[in-house]
Amino acid sequence: MNEAELIFTALAELSTRQVVETNNATGMEENKVAGKIGGSIAKNAKNGLGK
Repeated sequence: MNEAELIFTALAELSTRQVVETNNATGMEENKVAGKIGGSIAKNAKNGLGK
């Protein structure tokens, strides 16, 4: 992985964790939704940089 990939992966993980904590997500389905939201946040950041 290059530096940018590591940063965007960390952003996805941090975003997901914050969504889980904010929404008090429990169970597989709620955490799955949080993961998709966290991934979308990182994807939007990556696309914003023109990568």
